[in-house]
Amino acid sequence: MTLTQISTAGVKDDAVTAGKIPANAVGSSELADNAVDTAAIAADAVTGAKIADDAVAAEHIADNGITNAHINSSAAIAGSKISPDFGSQNITTTGAITATTSINTSGNLGCNGQLQVVSSAPEVILTDTNANSDYSIVVNTGQFRIRDETNSANRLAVNSDGHVDIYGNLDVGAGIDCTGTCTATSFAGDGSNLTGITSTTINNNADNRVITGSGTANTLNGEANVNIDSSGRLLIATNTASGASTNADDLKVGSESSGSQRGITIGSAIACNIRFADAADDTAGAIIYNHSNNDITFTAGSSARASIDADGLKFGTDSAAANALNDYEEGSWTPTMSNTGSLSNGVASGRYTKVGRMVHFVAKLTWSGRSNNGGYNITFGSLPFTAASYFQFPIYVGGSEGFSDNNSGNTHIGGSVIAGNSTGQFRVSSSTGSNEISFNGSVGATNAGYIYWGGTYYIN
Repeated sequence: MTLTQISTAGVKDDAVTAGKIPANAVGSSELADNAVDTAAIAADAVTGAKIADDAVAAEHIADNGITNAHINSSAAIAGSKISPDFGSQNITTTGAITATTSINTSGNLGCNGQLQVVSSAPEVILTDTNANSDYSIVVNTGQFRIRDETNSANRLAVNSDGHVDIYGNLDVGAGIDCTGTCTATSFAGDGSNLTGITSTTINNNADNRVITGSGTANTLNGEANVNIDSSGRLLIATNTASGASTNADDLKVGSESSGSQRGITIGSAIACNIRFADAADDTAGAIIYNHSNNDITFTAGSSARASIDADGLKFGTDSAAANALNDYEEGSWTPTMSNTGSLSNGVASGRYTKVGRMVHFVAKLTWSGRSNNGGYNITFGSLPFTAASYFQFPIYVGGSEGFSDNNSGNTHIGGSVIAGNSTGQFRVSSSTGSNEISFNGSVGATNAGYIYWGGTYYIN
């Protein structure tokens, strides 16, 4: 049978129904472009299963062709697939908004739940487009800060231990309630509104007096005997700086006209010190008393210069008892004379100085006349100290008149202090015989005379 091709014009309207077309009989190749419009497609005739993957591209979708009603409520559209610009429209979500860098907003950012900023140093920056300053809220190293970004300065900080730092002046309009301790370097105001504060009375108050406790609550005393004047001088047992230094801070104890004894006591079971400091050395000079050794040391130029202990005065760091200077004494003594005969108006006198074990003495004997010549070996006695026993100590004679020796050749007179005694004797230098002196002979025949002598000896 021969089939004759029938055009669409030869087909009666509605003659071909879907039931007369076998499944898959009409493919896309049998359909002319734009041959099937939306009116020819029954409602719900095209399902998702009947659309091949990637069959519908963006150019197949008319502008505004997809509305909110066309999007399934369970559809998950990744944020990377959209670039939203909501204009003045509010963004409302019952979930979370997460950003890995920052969220910038020029309007309000509202949240009915938690607003979390997670970072190693989370920060919220508040920029005022109308005026300065701009601020930020920062958490860093465990410290919460409100920071003035315009002036690069922290204004408030809450630390991890709970204390709060305020870096400027704090104006409080309604008051501060404090259940702990309030510490301040200064307070302003007259204090008239403070409560719970008991007034304090200062008895005996006067200018420059040091204030002390009285033993009675809310009562103090102005000490009349302890004053600090305008020059910084501490005055004890006096209220005047008379006699104190005028060019330095000074400590003055007592008045020059006071009849009472004054003193300074430093107590310790180990050591007591008075130190003299300068910029280079805290102990450039010092007076140190050591209680364990019972000695006192004087330092100058940061070194020990002298000390005093039971042995006496020692110099430098010397500690040997044999080197200690344990005595100094000055005085007068009256020589007693032997073998001088009877002297008229005889006067003997002397002076001495003792330094440690060394004694230096001088003496004189004068007379206006004598009635007999006495004997040889004129001696003197009553020295102020007994001489050491190990040898004789020489003396010198400064001048004499009226003596004679028992030799024909009279020469210089000398003598010695006798070892182990408080006496001495005179001798003359002679080439022959004995060298004792006396008033015998022609030289000793004068009525008036004198002798001056002196020497140095040691004691045991």
